[in-house]
Amino acid sequence: MASYLPPKKNTEFIFYIGLTSQFNTKLFQVNPTLAAGDVKVSLDGGPFNNLATLPVVTPASGTMVKVTLSASEMNADNINITFSDVAGNEWCDLSVNIQTSTNQIDALSTAAALATVQADTDDLQTKIGTPTGVSVAADIADVEGKVDDLEGRLTDTRAGYLDNLSAGAVTLESTAQSILADTDDIQAKIGTPTGGSFSADLADIESKVDDLEGRLTTLRAGYLDNLSAGAVALEATAQSIVTATDDLEGRLTAVRAAYLDNLSGGAVALQSTATEILADTDDLQTKLGTPTGISFSADLADIESKVDDLEGRLTDLRAGYLDNLSGGAVALESTAVSIQADTDDLQTKLGTPVGTSFSADLADIESKVDDLEGRLTELRAGYLDNLSAGATALESTAQSVLADTDDLQTKVGTPTGASVSADLADIESKVDDLEGRLTALRAGYLDNLSAGAAALESTAQSILADTGTDGVALTVAERNAVADALLDRVDAIEVGLTFRQAVAIMAAALAGKLSGLPGLSPIFRNAVADSKNRISATVDADGNRLTITYDLT
Repeated sequence: MASYLPPKKNTEFIFYIGLTSQFNTKLFQVNPTLAAGDVKVSLDGGPFNNLATLPVVTPASGTMVKVTLSASEMNADNINITFSDVAGNEWCDLSVNIQTSTNQIDALSTAAALATVQADTDDLQTKIGTPTGVSVAADIADVEGKVDDLEGRLTDTRAGYLDNLSAGAVTLESTAQSILADTDDIQAKIGTPTGGSFSADLADIESKVDDLEGRLTTLRAGYLDNLSAGAVALEATAQSIVTATDDLEGRLTAVRAAYLDNLSGGAVALQSTATEILADTDDLQTKLGTPTGISFSADLADIESKVDDLEGRLTDLRAGYLDNLSGGAVALESTAVSIQADTDDLQTKLGTPVGTSFSADLADIESKVDDLEGRLTELRAGYLDNLSAGATALESTAQSVLADTDDLQTKVGTPTGASVSADLADIESKVDDLEGRLTALRAGYLDNLSAGAAALESTAQSILADTGTDGVALTVAERNAVADALLDRVDAIEVGLTFRQAVAIMAAALAGKLSGLPGLSPIFRNAVADSKNRISATVDADGNRLTITYDLT
């Protein structure tokens, strides 16, 4: 029994049709009349010719018409048969299109044919192998893209650069060694900072100078002019300053310093944890991969669409064809699945060539590789060996330079201001200001105070010796009266300023609460009681005092 599935090219083909009645288009025409010229055939869009065999009603007097196409009438890819009732009074026109195939399904069921196809497919898969990317075409396109990029980068001019680089590698290494020697010399000259860095040292110095400048204000510097004979009060003030300094040093205890160590250790642990989280995230992205479409949902929708398309193709009629192929079902099923899988795999691996064919792609690549070989001669390849050796030495030198640079950066640290030079200039300015306040004349007052204290002690001892007693006994009221007279003596210190008022001002300046700094309106509260603003001042941006208001009550 001849097979007609699918219609085979250049092989006789028989099929059956029904012709619709002109009088009732819901029914086929019974025993339709067919005459020469009613049925014509066209091959691949060519002219229409009468069929060699006129279709006949089969069985006789029925509605089914048997159509027979000869081998020559089947020698085309697309065949169109047109039915037209020349008499025009029985049946409706009809057009049937047939697409031919070189082989039929029956040919697949023979063991020899299947084995040959399977062997050829296996051999083809072995020869092609597994592509690095999604397909062989993609691999070729990737290689060609890289070769194009390489060819664009390694031009004839740049290839000539290798000649120059070979000779320059030695010079570069020598220069790098000089840089390393200079860097070592810089490190030796700079030395090691006392603290964590030079910036830290400068910041510490500046902090101490700021503290000193804040303590030795212009007002306080003027006190030296007035206190030449007040050695005892000066000593008490110095002791207060020492006590305040000790108090500041006591604030940064060993425990608080250890807190900084804990913070440093926690930062390292936090960095390690962040690195692990980043590694896990990268691993998750690698495992998920990249969807073929815009998303995994789009890929699933595309698969579902293709499944629906397959369901539309495998109709009930076509499924019935499987009943006719029951004899070769097992072999055909197994082999067809293998062939389908191999074919799909082959199509995926092959992909689409960049040019007109894979041969053309390979020829293009070969031409470009030949061009690259002409540029990268054996001599120039030797230059690469020289560059490789030079690169290794340069890398080692660069690492040493980098280590030295890192060490320098650590030692220099971060300046408090715009730069270390700016910090030094600021410190120098403050030191100059201090020098202006503590003049040579005022420094001489200190000598006078020292000598005056000794003379005062000697005088007191003489008084005791002359009186033969430790002192004059005074009543409480008398002692208070003497003290009040001394404290409230008019113009005792400055014009309009008693000793009591001067002491109140000094107590506020030295031991009272201070607010408004940094700023332009510092306020000193009265000491201990903290009940009023003893000193209210205004200063300019440079710290120069503009106005001072005292509350001497």
